[in-house]
Amino acid sequence: MKIKKQVIVYEIVTAEMKKEKETALKKIQYQLELEISQMQFELRKWRKKHGAEKWPLQPLFNEKTTEHGSVVFQLQQLELVPLGTKIKSEELETWIEVQVGQSIDHLREPDSVIVENGIIIDIQQR
Repeated sequence: MKIKKQVIVYEIVTAEMKKEKETALKKIQYQLELEISQMQFELRKWRKKHGAEKWPLQPLFNEKTTEHGSVVFQLQQLELVPLGTKIKSEELETWIEVQVGQSIDHLREPDSVIVENGIIIDIQQR
């Protein structure tokens, strides 16, 4: 019988990885800043026309500003992470074969995969 098992992927922080993540985060940050700027313009137009009436885009605006703050925080944290640090990247599921009479203990703990610059360097099975 086959069952699903959780696998945790850890990534080793390298200069190359930091640069890639920084580039991706800055791209997201720039896009969010454009969207927020456009929404602020739309808000000013709305207030001129409708006064104090509730702006229908306020929830989306709040979401975008929160997301922007999160990206800025991630960029700040990225600078602080020392090279060689192992960080959790993602969680995956895999199928494994189980047999009658097999110990269940090894199924309770997730396996892990260690990745450095996109290449698997270690697999730790429990």
